[in-house]
Amino acid sequence: MNPVLEATATPPTADGERPSEAKVRSDRGWWIALAVAMVVASIAVLRVGRDTGFWFDEWNFVLLRRGWDAATLLNPHNEHLSVLPVLIYKLAFETVGLGHYLPYRLIALALHLTCAGLLFAYARPRVGPALALAAACILLVAGEGWQDVLWPFQIGYMASLASGLGALLLLGRGTRRSDIWASVLLTLSLSSSSLGIPLLLAAALEVATSPGWRRRWPLVAVPAALYLLWYAFYGASSEFQNNNVWLAPGYVAEAAAHAVGAIFGLGVEWGRPLALVVAGLLAWRLVSLTERPWRLVVLVTLPLLFWVLTGIARAQLGEPGASRYVYPGMLFVLLALVEAGKGVRPPPRAVALVALLVGAIVVSNLGVLRNGGVWLRERHEGIQGSLAAVDIAGDAHPDPNFVPAAADSPQVTLGAYREIRDELPARPVDLTQEPVAAQKAADDALLRLADIGVRPGGGPRGAPAVDGTDNLQVTPAGGCLQATDGEGILLVSVPAGGLSIDAQAGDVEVAVRRFAEAYPETLLTVVPAGTTSTLQPRVDRSPTPWRAQLKIAGEARVCGA
Repeated sequence: MNPVLEATATPPTADGERPSEAKVRSDRGWWIALAVAMVVASIAVLRVGRDTGFWFDEWNFVLLRRGWDAATLLNPHNEHLSVLPVLIYKLAFETVGLGHYLPYRLIALALHLTCAGLLFAYARPRVGPALALAAACILLVAGEGWQDVLWPFQIGYMASLASGLGALLLLGRGTRRSDIWASVLLTLSLSSSSLGIPLLLAAALEVATSPGWRRRWPLVAVPAALYLLWYAFYGASSEFQNNNVWLAPGYVAEAAAHAVGAIFGLGVEWGRPLALVVAGLLAWRLVSLTERPWRLVVLVTLPLLFWVLTGIARAQLGEPGASRYVYPGMLFVLLALVEAGKGVRPPPRAVALVALLVGAIVVSNLGVLRNGGVWLRERHEGIQGSLAAVDIAGDAHPDPNFVPAAADSPQVTLGAYREIRDELPARPVDLTQEPVAAQKAADDALLRLADIGVRPGGGPRGAPAVDGTDNLQVTPAGGCLQATDGEGILLVSVPAGGLSIDAQAGDVEVAVRRFAEAYPETLLTVVPAGTTSTLQPRVDRSPTPWRAQLKIAGEARVCGA
């Protein structure tokens, strides 16, 4: 039959469009729906991750990856080959510098959106656009995987996932051109993080079980050879924990529970039984498939490879539910479920139920994502406060190995910070207006910098300013303050000339603060009964005084100039 006549003879749909036209319009509508979901998710991600900055491992890139020699690019980071993320960070250093963090966040967001888009593209021809959009929306707001979504340093993982998923999509085409591009993407995946290893193995299994494998094997062999060459010269020093082999099975089970629980917006307690259900459904589907099931075998094997390899490398740390591992687990399980559901088309009523379920999951995951943003923000505030304290103290502390933010970024030493100080945004001098986490961190850093010291013996006379008392009577005496017999608390400002504490009867416990609103539980010193000590603040760049909390048991005289 003449093709033109055949097209003319095709009956129109109810709205007057021919089937091909209706399909194009429908496909366009679903892609638009995905774009809208991506815009909404982007706004949410940028909002919950606001006011964050360089944290922990990122400082390794900031401080240690400054050159352009081979070691800078090829040295492993926590056993990962990280050429691509190092290059991205270095290019960002050269273009936007260290003063603006938003560009780094936008790079991470772009990779996250790419993963969701590729998941939709993979799922749409298999389970239809409705379920494909549902899977993409779940990944877009991967609450338990917040670290990969909100922290730019995880672009290594995200680039591995995006490249590897793109390679799996291209492998399904079977053309020479698509195979070449799949090989390039697998190389990029391996050069971004060790997540590329399970993706490479999955691709190798795909090629080995497909027609024409003798022709296609180089597309896997070339990236594998390049990775092994890197490992021989740079990665072979990575330590291997023998005991992890025995820990791996339990690690895999817990990691699967965390990933499946995250997909449904639930915790690991619900994730454990749900993981068993998912495993049962996948096993049933593998057995019941009459057509070639190898792609499903590949995608069921993929998360198992990821969890086994991670367990062998990291099980001793006991963190199968770490956020950075949950996101890849969610993506891999969703891919397996999509492949297992190939050919399933839910009826309209079921689509409505799926939409309600996905809506509930998204709302639940948004809460987890928000908590992750709060956590990252507090870490950044702690780093800001610590570095601001260094600026306030000036050059008083000569030790270049001093670590200002020991809890949040132990990689940053005083010497390294001073080398890049001019590249960072100006630190606040008036910490009294900063968040609580920054104030506490500043006080901690200043105390470790010995910004206020304790020496034996008395100091100058004079009555210090009283900030308050609790269950204690204080009277002027000889130009000082006299606490009478009893147990209570005296709060005073520490004068620039020093604060003298004479414990006449009973010990005096001393805690100090400067910018924080509350006194720490850790004491600065204890003045034993019958002795005198003086608190001596160092002159620095801030006019804000130190304040002291004196817990007095007995009698004490407090003086200050």
